[in-house]
Amino acid sequence: MLNIVLSCCLLATPEILGAEARVNGVLVTLNEPVTDAWMNDAPWQVGGQTITHMERSPDDRRLFLRTLTQPVATFTVARRGGPHTVLTLKGAIARPGPDFAAATTPTEARLDRVAPKGALCLFVNGDTANLVMKKDPETPLTWTVKGDALHVTKGTGDVVSRTPLGSGHYHIEWRSPAGGDAKSQNNGNSGVKLASRYEVQIMNNAGAPWPARYNEAGSIYRIKAADKNVSLGPDRWQSYDIWYTEPVWLDGAKVADARMTVYWNGVKVHNDVLIPAKTGWSIEEGAEPMPLLLQDHHHVGTGDVCFRNVWFQPSVPAASP
Repeated sequence: MLNIVLSCCLLATPEILGAEARVNGVLVTLNEPVTDAWMNDAPWQVGGQTITHMERSPDDRRLFLRTLTQPVATFTVARRGGPHTVLTLKGAIARPGPDFAAATTPTEARLDRVAPKGALCLFVNGDTANLVMKKDPETPLTWTVKGDALHVTKGTGDVVSRTPLGSGHYHIEWRSPAGGDAKSQNNGNSGVKLASRYEVQIMNNAGAPWPARYNEAGSIYRIKAADKNVSLGPDRWQSYDIWYTEPVWLDGAKVADARMTVYWNGVKVHNDVLIPAKTGWSIEEGAEPMPLLLQDHHHVGTGDVCFRNVWFQPSVPAASP
């Protein structure tokens, strides 16, 4: 067990509630949300090591201070100025950080959830300005907008966000049509791919009498089945709230896997799941950021797969000291 002496020079509040040593830095938990001004007012230090990057959790209450090597023995974390707060803490966790998804849960996960301040609206109230066709971003969107719903036009190709997106909270509402064989992958099939690589499956498989499988609705495709089948059924609007932490790459090598916590219709069906590789028919993993992808997949049904209220709230990285 590693004993950590944590010292942080605070200007006032927030106060440090705890910290964890990770193989590539320190994860700090605070008693209240922090601001950009507070984070960047004075440089942070971890012993004699260089902090290469700081990242803030979606709820602004946790900071990850990334270092080149793992902190060892006794060390201090400090900021210049203000009185010192010193805590003696236990435990070095032998895994990389950050893993903000593990401690982030929605205050409310429901349909028609209003995008929070700072969120990027990808498709809200019929506006497609932040979406493009994957195969040719310069062409007009070939999917159809009817009211507040974006209808997948089968055979025209996938739609992606206009810009690459990373760690944060993704809210997606979707509807899958009735019709087709409930055991078939053609049953109202679509999907949401984080970073165009990691898919959360969309299908009409409500009330399936067999155990949930890793290629059905709610699954992280071919990685893990949903803990529960909480489908509302065909032709009903449903919601995904996904807290995604992107993988970490160093000198061309992946040193930490992507992670997801997923709520389906307000029920947690994946809790801080490691995503060790791309899912199914997706682009290869890589360090370059990629857009969110909404899938055009062949399916059998009496209507279209639809999306609405698609938005993204980033986990904001702080400026490097």
